[in-house]
Amino acid sequence: MLLALALGLLAPEAQAQGFGIAPTVLNINSRESLTTSATLFNTTNRPARFAVTLKSWTMVDGKTVLTDTRDVLVNPTTFTIPAGGNQILRVGLRKNPGNEELTYRVLVQQLPLEGSMAQIETQQPNGITTNLNLALGFSVPIYVANPSMKSAVKYTVERAGDDLTVKVTNQGNRHATFNNLAVTRDNQKVDIQSFAVLSGAEFTLRVPGLADKSGQLKLTFRNEDGVTVNDLISVP
Repeated sequence: MLLALALGLLAPEAQAQGFGIAPTVLNINSRESLTTSATLFNTTNRPARFAVTLKSWTMVDGKTVLTDTRDVLVNPTTFTIPAGGNQILRVGLRKNPGNEELTYRVLVQQLPLEGSMAQIETQQPNGITTNLNLALGFSVPIYVANPSMKSAVKYTVERAGDDLTVKVTNQGNRHATFNNLAVTRDNQKVDIQSFAVLSGAEFTLRVPGLADKSGQLKLTFRNEDGVTVNDLISVP
C-alpha cells in the first residue's frame, strides 16, 4: 500500500502505521542551496527496512508522470531503521536550475523484513484466514525554485450536467498549490481534495451539484506560499 502524500499537500509531518516522514514537502531555494533533507522515523517496536528512489515529476493532460532522472542524488538509498529510531535522507541537485521551477519526487518504499510489515486479516470463502502484508510508502515532492518565480493561474469553467468542471491552467514558472480547497456557489459549498498544478501544466477538477445554482463560483484555498486566496470565477 502506497501512502501518497497528496502531492505533498498535507501537514508538515505525516504518519501511517507507525512510520512517518517530515517534512512532506521539500523546497529548495536555488539562490541559497542545492541541497535539502527529510527525516523518516519508525515509532513501532520493530525494525523496518526501506528503499529510496528519485523521479522527475511532470504533468501531462492533468496527470502525474514520473520518469527516471540523474538530476538529483539521495543518500542513503537503502537502510534499516531500528525500533523507535529515525533516518535522515539527504538530497542534492546535480542540475543547474534555469528560469523555470524544477520538480521531482522522492519515493520511499518499505521492503520486506520479517515481522516488520503491517498486516490485514482476510477471511476466504472456504473459511481459511489469510494474513496479507502491507508495504508502506511515501511520495514526497521536491520543488527547486528561486524567489522571483511565480505561479499564474487561469480558470475555465464549463457545465457538465448537474456539475461544473474547472480547468486550472498554470501559465507561470512555479507550481500552484490548492490546499484545503472549498468551492462555493449560492451558499452551497463543496470541499475538494488538495492538489498542485505544475508550471505550464493544467488540471481539471469536477465540482458536483453546482451547475443549477446562481452567481459566481468562489474558490477558497491556501496557495503555495501558505496564503489564503479567494478567487471569483464567472460561470457561463
